[in-house]
Amino acid sequence: MNKRYKVCRDLSLREECREPLFEVELDGRGGSLEDKRIDYRVMGP
Repeated sequence: MNKRYKVCRDLSLREECREPLFEVELDGRGGSLEDKRIDYRVMGP
């Protein structure tokens, strides 16, 4: 099941932040947000 996260101005991934740069949809199974943040930095633009 995928979960939507917002990418905030400090490039952190959160479920809520006031002015997100954009939203991403990530696989919600396994791993912490820290792991997902690392993956995003590797795969992101």
